[in-house]
Amino acid sequence: MQVSLALRGGVGEHGSNDVGRPAPRAERVAAADLLVNYSAAQAPADTAGLPNLMPDALGPVAPSTQSVLEWLIQAPSFPKGMRLLIESLRPEHEVPHAAQKSPGSDTWTGIWLAAGCLLSGVLVVYYEQRERARKDSGERILPPPRQLPAVAWMFIISIDVLGSVSTDFFIPLVPLVMEELDASAFGVALALAVNWVLKGVGDFCLGLLSERWGRVPVFMIGSVLYSTTALACSTAPSVGWLILLRAIQGFGEANSDISTAVMRDVLEDMSDRVRMNSVRWCVRSIALPAALLLGGILGAVIGWRNVFIVMSAWGFLNHAGAAFILPETRPPPEVEEVASEASVGTVVCQVCTVLTSPVTCACIWMFVFLFAGIYAVLSTAPLAMEDFFGIDIVITSLLMSTIPLVGLLLPSVFLAALSRNVPPLDVMKVGMSVQLLAVCFASLFGLMVGSPVMSPMVSAFTTLLVVWLMVSALGLSVAPLEAIFLEPLGHIAGLASGLVAMMQTFLACAICLAVVVATMIWETRGMLWSLGAVMGCCQLVFWFVLARAYEPPKTTPDARIET
Repeated sequence: MQVSLALRGGVGEHGSNDVGRPAPRAERVAAADLLVNYSAAQAPADTAGLPNLMPDALGPVAPSTQSVLEWLIQAPSFPKGMRLLIESLRPEHEVPHAAQKSPGSDTWTGIWLAAGCLLSGVLVVYYEQRERARKDSGERILPPPRQLPAVAWMFIISIDVLGSVSTDFFIPLVPLVMEELDASAFGVALALAVNWVLKGVGDFCLGLLSERWGRVPVFMIGSVLYSTTALACSTAPSVGWLILLRAIQGFGEANSDISTAVMRDVLEDMSDRVRMNSVRWCVRSIALPAALLLGGILGAVIGWRNVFIVMSAWGFLNHAGAAFILPETRPPPEVEEVASEASVGTVVCQVCTVLTSPVTCACIWMFVFLFAGIYAVLSTAPLAMEDFFGIDIVITSLLMSTIPLVGLLLPSVFLAALSRNVPPLDVMKVGMSVQLLAVCFASLFGLMVGSPVMSPMVSAFTTLLVVWLMVSALGLSVAPLEAIFLEPLGHIAGLASGLVAMMQTFLACAICLAVVVATMIWETRGMLWSLGAVMGCCQLVFWFVLARAYEPPKTTPDARIET
């Protein structure tokens, strides 16, 4: 209305219509700009072939994609001082939001993927030929070094952490990926799922190859495959490409689980392995929430594609460390000829060695139940907090961030300080006692659900208490459990590490799915009782199998030579 009045007669102060007074030329120019832009935006197809009926004195007509607010600022009647102030607050190279989106490139995605496969294939052929040449020449594998320098341990932990937090970097980027690639929630969820599946497969494959070629080659191959596929993800033009690349990237991430085999190779004393594993879990407990936070911040600031470039740079840094700093730690095989052949029968025998021992089999199932509980908590606790208890999403995020800090960091620090004085099995008994307390609370609070005492805030607090106790049990148990598991398997530590990681991934995810279904059907009671059942199974395996079958190793002189 004011636009038409300005063209005809004018708009007075405070919106009064002074039709009889001719409007100043500057106001007519601004009104004409608005009218032309509005008409072009409403019917661009109808006006595209018409001549420009506005006088040249009114100035050029703006593109229809520019906002009305932008043209109000640029209109001659807009106060000059205000215009300069607004322009000074803008970025120097401001571009429209639509122009900030990168469509990706099939060509560059294919180039990076081909480069990763080619480089990995070259490394595979090289190390296989090197192993065959070693066998033909009769050269024997040297014993691993007694200790590693601090910078070597830093790279080992860096490789371990990157494989653990890659998914946590990606999760905050999901909304940005869905928007830019026009992807469905199912497609992005599939990109997450295939990453976990291929990581489980890669755990066993790379663990097996680390027994044949050594630990360092596996670190290098996994890092190259991870980094190049991360670069390919940064140029992915569609969600289909992203699913394929995340699957291959998961295979490369699996080299992180070989870090426990390196600790078994180098650290002969079990207390040293417990302490180093505790340090590794301390770093993980900090890195997991930090990755979620940094992934969201970097995605908002530099875009989700550039986050993959950062992940790729980290992977290439790990590759350089493995190539130039890490020494080879693969121990000499018990039988040189059998290890060199690496036939299917040999692999089956080694797998049976791991699965048939009561101690190692009990350790595997404890890994499965411990991590199934953690996966279930991460999947169901936010749902319970927001939907069942009505807790705000911000408060829920803050409460969930306390889980790794309280449940993993503090017990790991405590364990690292006491590992030399307390036997690993005794530490695990403390952790399992804490878990037993969590089982009792979960059962009791499940019975009390729906009673007047269990208000939403009380229910939220009791659920968090169960979760904190359960994660604290993991923090006290996982480091000594890893040391106990690999103690009798030093000659096949790489294969054993990969096998347990694969079984842990697949079986724990299946159990987690059952907990999620129970939570959806029976809500809070289903969540608490299903978590209590998972922890109860872990209790049975520990007290009735592992605690009875495990015997502390006898102290023997260290026969290895220092290299």
